[in-house]
Amino acid sequence: MDPGETPLDTALREAHEEVGLDPASVRPHGELEHLNTVVSRSYIVPKVATIDERPELTPHEPEVGRVMWVPLAELTRPDTYRTERWGTLPVDRVLHFFHLDDETVWGVTAHVLVDLLRRSLG
Repeated sequence: MDPGETPLDTALREAHEEVGLDPASVRPHGELEHLNTVVSRSYIVPKVATIDERPELTPHEPEVGRVMWVPLAELTRPDTYRTERWGTLPVDRVLHFFHLDDETVWGVTAHVLVDLLRRSLG
């Protein structure tokens, strides 16, 4: 977060910088579980929002390599999701994986997706 920013301000700024999402097109609804990343030691406050139309987004390297539009049906297929336990006690952790048709989503992105799906689909 930059000085004076709220987590929502940061999320909107980052989404604009990283993929060109127009902050004015976003309707915020809330946030998901806060988390810390192991490798980059980042503190993340995932925000949930909706938009009326699918915008034209462009990934800005090196932070974003690709923009993906994934239907919920693909994320919830029986053969898509799995977990693995990484590390050794007492610092081991569960990692989530979504094996999609042309990509595997894992790490912090998969963690956020699991939280979103649990809250929205039960």
